This record gives sequence, C-alpha cells and structure tokens, in this order.
Amino acid sequence: MVLNNLTETHTFTNGNGPGDETDGKNFSVQMAPGSFAEYLDSNISPGNHSFYSENNPA
Repeated sequence: MVLNNLTETHTFTNGNGPGDETDGKNFSVQMAPGSFAEYLDSNISPGNHSFYSENNPA
C-alpha cells in the first residue's frame, strides 16, 4: 500500500524509473492528495518489486 500525503496528485509506477525495461508493465496508478493505493495482482510473482513516483523519479 502506498499513501500520498502530499498536496498534489502523484503517480506510482513499477520499475526503477523512466526507461527501465519493466517501467509501467505491471502497474501505474494515480493517487489524489491524501489518498492511498494498493495493487494486488496474481500475475506478479511473490517478492520485492521496485516502484517510483512519476512526479519525482529520483
């Protein structure tokens, strides 16, 4: 689960950043200020998966 506790809409996307070969292939979710997002998918193997904010990829 990811919480957007900022004052602007943010997008969280799988991958290590723009240009990563996995960028956005599993999920990319926009979150309004003060909201949270949870992604559940049976197509992703268990483990740790990278994600980043498209608004601030660094």
